[in-house]
Amino acid sequence: MPADEDRALKSPYVGVAQTGLAGIEWGQIRTLPNALSILRILLLPCILFCLIQQTRIYDVLALMFMSVAVLTDALDGYFARRFGQISNLGKVLDPVADKITVGAIVIFLIQLRGFPVWPALLIVGRDLIILGASLYIIEHRKLIVSSNIIGKLTGVVFALMIIAYTIHYYTIGTYLVWLAVACVFISGVSYLRVFRALMRNASQDA
Repeated sequence: MPADEDRALKSPYVGVAQTGLAGIEWGQIRTLPNALSILRILLLPCILFCLIQQTRIYDVLALMFMSVAVLTDALDGYFARRFGQISNLGKVLDPVADKITVGAIVIFLIQLRGFPVWPALLIVGRDLIILGASLYIIEHRKLIVSSNIIGKLTGVVFALMIIAYTIHYYTIGTYLVWLAVACVFISGVSYLRVFRALMRNASQDA
């Protein structure tokens, strides 16, 4: 096996899923870290409602809800490590919550804030491809690919970009859009290397 593929397979961001999607511990949904991920999804309708109103007070409320969502994203991993509640469900639920939240908000910002369409398509398309590939790897390779440092930095850029457009800081938002586009390609290549290594290893095992 090539050295780069071996490193990808031994990455701390690749975990065992036991028996595919059916082997994920759904009972773990009641733990604090996973509850925080669920809360992030539940905050999404509140954020979208506030954005639709397009008034200053609702922009502030949207920003508050977004801040809570970002906080839950930071705390779910912390609490999982702090209380020994790291689970395969959490490794799946956390990025799914992120992608649903980012994708929905970006789509709404196209209409409500004039967010450029082509970067939105890149962002949403990237997330859908990564999500689909991750689910395929879980089911067929019994492995979970968690977010690496590049993916986490990309998420931070996405969050700052969304906040800038929410509070009408369009000049800053435009720069962040270009930075986000760069992150889409860089993180996409990073994930592609991992997925390719996993699938190539699978073909060798067959």
